[in-house]
Amino acid sequence: MAASTSTAPAGGTKSFCLLTQDAASDPLNNNLRILWGETRAKCGSTKKAAREGELPPLPRSKVAGHVNDPMCLNWHVMDFCLDNCREKYDHVPYIEEELTDLKEWVSTSATRRAEDDLPRNRRYRRGGGRNK
Repeated sequence: MAASTSTAPAGGTKSFCLLTQDAASDPLNNNLRILWGETRAKCGSTKKAAREGELPPLPRSKVAGHVNDPMCLNWHVMDFCLDNCREKYDHVPYIEEELTDLKEWVSTSATRRAEDDLPRNRRYRRGGGRNK
């Protein structure tokens, strides 16, 4: 696992840590990433829809103490995630058999959401401003 730090665009002061898996050496995750890419879905809106009941819940983590909590979709399908992730506990390697449920979930439940097609600055209202 590697980490890199970045600064927010446009001179912002917020920094974050991007955690990555060694994807090049893991053909299993490459296959899952391809399956995910075919859906054209976005992780953030898909995870939100699963949390809010619009989609079936994500498969459960294998991590002790979190077996009733969801797997991290970003980590397993994109091979990276942010340091402040809600599912950071799940940023661990899985073997093929452990990813079977996630592959099934992606192939049957993950779809592109309408908000995925909105320009990034129109997806969410911030600071009480108006969406134009």
